[in-house]
Amino acid sequence: MKKLILLLIFFSAPVIAEEPITGAFGMTLGEVADGVLRDRLTHDGYVSYRFKPKTPVEPFDYYKVHVTPVKGLVFLIQADQDVRGGCTAFYNALKKALNRKYGESIPLDTTDGTIKANWRRDRGEENFRSISLSCSYSSNL
Repeated sequence: MKKLILLLIFFSAPVIAEEPITGAFGMTLGEVADGVLRDRLTHDGYVSYRFKPKTPVEPFDYYKVHVTPVKGLVFLIQADQDVRGGCTAFYNALKKALNRKYGESIPLDTTDGTIKANWRRDRGEENFRSISLSCSYSSNL
């Protein structure tokens, strides 16, 4: 089975893109996480929660938000979908839509058979906003 993952990552700088990357699924990067948050997990330096967006997006069925531990500011938004039989068609459709909105993606090289694309705008080593899209095989599903 394959897994389709969409990640939005935020670090404090604005984005220079066709459209700014501001958030996804009802969550806004850099703002306090809003909505019904559940399944709190504490990580080294941040906290994550599962959430259900007000308007779910096909084909995703699992949503997660990562927040700073003190202020609860959103810095990463994640959506996953386990796709039986392969995720390439979903991946290509989402990549095409994201290319139209944010400009051409940067292909990422992988050695494990995963296909990945990234939309990233840098302003220094730790200041960027990014969208990552990947389609990977998992034998555990």
